Parts: sequence; structure tokens; C-alpha cells
Amino acid sequence: MDNRGNKVADSGRAGEYIWLRYGTQVNANGRSYTFEINIPMPIGASEEVREQLLREADAGMNQVAGHVENRVAQLLQRVQPTQGKVPVPPAPSARSTPQPRPASLPAPQTGPQPLQSAATRAHEDMLEPVDQPVATVPPTRLNIGASMPSIPAMGDSSNLSLQQFIGYIRENMGLNPKQAMDLLKIKTLSSVNLREAVEQLQKIVNQEAADQGEQRGRETVSTALSPVRQNSGPLAATSSKQSEPAQPAAYPNGERTRAVGEEEPSYAFEEEVGPGEDREDDLEDFDFPRELTAQERVQARNKLDNLRESRGATQSNQARQQVLTNIVDSQITPEQLQDLVAGVWNVTNVRKLKVDQVEALISWAKEDDFISEVEAVLAILEEG
Repeated sequence: MDNRGNKVADSGRAGEYIWLRYGTQVNANGRSYTFEINIPMPIGASEEVREQLLREADAGMNQVAGHVENRVAQLLQRVQPTQGKVPVPPAPSARSTPQPRPASLPAPQTGPQPLQSAATRAHEDMLEPVDQPVATVPPTRLNIGASMPSIPAMGDSSNLSLQQFIGYIRENMGLNPKQAMDLLKIKTLSSVNLREAVEQLQKIVNQEAADQGEQRGRETVSTALSPVRQNSGPLAATSSKQSEPAQPAAYPNGERTRAVGEEEPSYAFEEEVGPGEDREDDLEDFDFPRELTAQERVQARNKLDNLRESRGATQSNQARQQVLTNIVDSQITPEQLQDLVAGVWNVTNVRKLKVDQVEALISWAKEDDFISEVEAVLAILEEG
């Protein structure tokens, strides 16, 4: 009870009342929230009047609390994904074409050279030097470690929410939740260890990048072994001086055939992730949550209560059901939609939903936080 409202106004006259006050404080995500409710209760009021005042105050408090929580969630979603951005180093520029040098002077080493077999090196020693530019093979691909940003470091007291997980894979891997679940071959993220999920996604993305790099490397080597032509395109643009026109090859047909037929030089990819290696060291300092935060639980329960209030008597038509399917299809899986309607309204099929229920789902699916809120509601339903 508050001292400000514990006074009886002018005892003996009409309009006497007592101020009833209740306050509570909630801490979430390092921030403190205080909720207060003050009710002027007339002295001698009947039970119906008292109950009506309490219901109106409770409804107003719920509306204010829901508005504040939704606003805070939107602000956190906008700010937190940008906290862990790590600047990516610029890609190495293409090597310039070296100028021809006399046979008596060794060429300086300008970067990592292709690995060659002993037979290839012996054959190159016997060949006569010719006056033609040397075509260098550009790097087949960038460093995988540099192309995949590290996960943002979090404080000891901070947890990564489901919204941060979705924002991270969308920004750094170019994946939405549905694509991530397809790669992981799972139906929902609510019961999955998010740490293991990120590790598996990184391995899958790295493996795809390695396969593409090897394919580009084979195509580049095949192009470099063909007869040398006049420099043009990327090689001419990276040269420090205008290259001279290439001279016709002076090799006899037999020698050129043997040079092409010999073992091709192999190329090593720097910092390649081998079969026995993993990238768990990059995630040791990262704290992945295994359950919903207090704020997410409050929002999920409020959304669940609002959905359960949508109970009509009119059956929805097929057109609105198709609209619902089109909207949610690109955001959640059909299994998640089925689990949602079954847990909220105990309905086994979307076609059995009422008009109010379909419209509530359509309106919800148009919100920005629809995916993360669905995951949270499903987690609450699984807990029972």
C-alpha cells in the first residue's frame, strides 16, 4: 500500500474511497522494469463493484505490460545482431604477371608457388627459355577462415536468444530458418542444441566452399596448360605494364605433347578444414542458451493466451485457408504449423480451423517476429 493513497477523503461525505496500490519489479536482459497499479476503492462498495474495478485495472495492466514487452523485444532485435559484427579483411588482390627474366638470374619468389613433382622440375630444366610472357595462375579461392566471419563474442552474463541465432545465420551464412532446418534435416529448432546446430552448419558451408574451390582450381589449371595467347582480360588488367603480344610456341609437337601429358602441378588450399579437424575452438567462448529466456517465456505465454481466445462458430473457407498457407509456407514448415494449431486449439487439420482462428494466424504471420515467436510458443507447448 502506498502512503500517498492510504487516506480517507473527508469522512462522512459521498465519494469516500481508499487507494489500493500494488507494485512489482522484474529484471530481464540486464534491465529493470517496474509495474504499478493503483485502484480507488470506494468505501462500502459492493462485491460486484470491487470485482469490476479489479478486472478493469487488470486488463489495463496487461495491455500496458504487453506493449512495453513488445517494444523492448523489437529494440533488442534491432540492436543485438549488430553488436558482434567483425570486419572482414579485404580480399587479396590478384598477382601481377611477372616479366621475363634471363635464364642466368633466378626469378624472385612473389608468393606461394604450386607444388610440382620431380619429373616436372627436371623437364623444365631441359627446356630452352623462350621470349614470351609467363601466365601465372591466380589463387583458386579465398581463405575459408577469412570468408566465414567468427561468431560474435558475448559477455559472461549474456545469452544468445533464438532471435540472435536466426539473425546470425541470416547475416553471415545467407540462410533463413527454413533453409537451415533443411540442411540439418530437422523439423524444428526449439528442441535442438543451438551450439551443435551452428557447428554443423559451418561444416556444411565450409565443405560446399571447398568443393566449389576445387572445381574452379581444376578449370584454372586446364586453362593455364593450353597454348599461351595474348594477355587480355584479368591478366592484362593486373599487369604493371602493357604486355607484349605472345610469340608462337617454339616447341616441337612431340615435346609439347609430353609437357602437357606429364603430371599436373597440385595446388594446396590454405587453412583447409580436414576430415579430422573441426572448428569447435572458435565456439569455446560462446555461450549458447539451452532454454528460453524469461522475457521470451512471457511473450510466448501472452501470445498463446491471445490465440486461444480466438474461438468462433463459423468454419473458415478454402480461400482464406490457402492465403494462410501461402503466407506461412516461406517462414515455417508444414509440421510446425500442424503442431501449432494442434497445441493451441486441439485441431488436427488446418481445414478445421474457424474464421477467427485463421484470421489470427494470418495477422500474426505478417509480423516481423513471427518465426521466433512460433519457435517460442512451440517450446512452451512442448513443456506442457
